[in-house]
Amino acid sequence: MDDMILNKDNTTAPSIPGITDWNALIMKSYPDIQWRFDMRAPALSRLPTPVLGIRAMKKAGFMGLFSKDLTQVILDQPLQQLEHAMILHTLGLTLQANKYLRKNPDARQQIRGPKADMSSMRILLKSDVFASLVLHHTSDQDVIAQRAKRRAEAILTARHGPDPSLFALAMASDTIAVTLDKDKKRVRHPDKLFLHEMMQRANDICNAIDQSVYNLWYGFGQAAQDMAWRGSSKRAILGAAFLAESPDIRNIALMISDITNIAPYAADRLTAHYSAFNDMDSNEKAHAYAIDREFEWILSQNPVESGSDIFYKAADRQIDGLYKGRVIGWCADALHHSAKAFDDNGGNNVDALDAAKQAFETHKRTDNWDKINTFGEAVIERNKDGKIVGLNELQDLAIISGVEGIKDALDVKKLLQVEPSTAPTLAPVFSVPSAAPKTPAPSIAPTLTVAPVMKGPGGMSGRNSIKKAQEPITHIDNKDELSEE
Repeated sequence: MDDMILNKDNTTAPSIPGITDWNALIMKSYPDIQWRFDMRAPALSRLPTPVLGIRAMKKAGFMGLFSKDLTQVILDQPLQQLEHAMILHTLGLTLQANKYLRKNPDARQQIRGPKADMSSMRILLKSDVFASLVLHHTSDQDVIAQRAKRRAEAILTARHGPDPSLFALAMASDTIAVTLDKDKKRVRHPDKLFLHEMMQRANDICNAIDQSVYNLWYGFGQAAQDMAWRGSSKRAILGAAFLAESPDIRNIALMISDITNIAPYAADRLTAHYSAFNDMDSNEKAHAYAIDREFEWILSQNPVESGSDIFYKAADRQIDGLYKGRVIGWCADALHHSAKAFDDNGGNNVDALDAAKQAFETHKRTDNWDKINTFGEAVIERNKDGKIVGLNELQDLAIISGVEGIKDALDVKKLLQVEPSTAPTLAPVFSVPSAAPKTPAPSIAPTLTVAPVMKGPGGMSGRNSIKKAQEPITHIDNKDELSEE
């Protein structure tokens, strides 16, 4: 990967031939912009860009007879370390903010970078389109298609850093393509006039995109990210989206499948599978179905001959899933009760098996789905923040969420815990085969962005599906005031 550089959003992009130092080119084109690295910035940030703040300044001239306008951009990492597309994305944000500050002299002279919520989407898209157009006209590569594909893949992937739901470039790719069809492709030198022209075109493209597009992408992204962090594979996420009631969600799933060449799972592969595109009732039914199928699988292993170990191994497998927030089909506490009843009644006869069945039926509904799902969401939030999620943390979250069954199962797990070198190999279970996400690696004044609150896409409801945007504080009309003329 010598020719690849990592973006802030953990995606990679090929180096652009012909331009080896975008940093120097921007410094030359915009000498009135100062770039400052804030060493106090946290190493793990969920902010969508490296921009922490932008400040309007004046530099006094000789004997104070004149002054020069300057813009200082505060970053969470040195500009020289940013990948070229992120440098251009950051420049796009700076040009938008700088224009707002100059047009509004009465405004406070320092504003924050984009927030990690839905209100930032229009500003982020304008900067994304700006960077894509610049790269498109300065190379012979199909940069826009490549960047749209990376944005689409990111929304299906559990990854630390910025929320991919905030980057709607894939939804704007058709609009960009129509614009580019009118302009014959030619490689151009990116001087200041050219960059100004690309900023204006990015503004025109974003003005042609309705707010509902941002709403739909954000809603889809929140559901997809929920599933990704619970361990669902990309194919499972797309398959679940294709089964959603909302035609808008199905259309987005089809678009992402086409862009990324990822085929969704068929419906028969998703039985007893959690879907953030469904409402609470549908997931509760899937949860109940997964519990019954789990116990059916255990009975098929002939516990009379294999012993109670099969119950404990299945329970351990479910407890292991808790570390990633996988809770659908949870019944480990009931399996512990079944194992005890099985052993208490001899362990190698039909009466023992009947006792195990009775114990499972009695305890499989200790906690309702709503509480279990709340626990899973709390685990996911810790993982997203890069916080430790160990057995003690799971116990604390179980107490906070009020899930007695999960707490009891974790207590038993602690009592039976053995050293990893001697721990038994966990048996496979029926419920939810899926690919786990990668293991996680061990604010200045008014905001730059704002957008009106919109409801999530149709056909999805419930806390476990789309997280609706909270109403932001309005500081700037980003569509009008931050547009580049």
